[in-house]
Amino acid sequence: PCKSFRYVRDHGLRALLGQRKVKKSSGKTLHDVLSSELVELLEGLLEFDPARRMTLGEEDGAACTGSIPVVWRAKWVAEASAAQQEESAKGLN
Repeated sequence: PCKSFRYVRDHGLRALLGQRKVKKSSGKTLHDVLSSELVELLEGLLEFDPARRMTLGEEDGAACTGSIPVVWRAKWVAEASAAQQEESAKGLN
């Protein structure tokens, strides 16, 4: 495997993002510029263990029972959805 793969396997994605510099950014790392929600999504979708890997809600039994993480049940998705519904409700008044 490549060096980045081994690094993520051994130290985690957040550690890699903390090491990688953004070009032309005065020394900022990817961890500095990516939102925590995006990092959470990437970590979930790129999880090495298939039993713990986040899905997009595929209809296999495990996703339906809640035994594996599903993107749409992530806290930040629920908060964004609630905010959008609140904004829609304000527009109807």
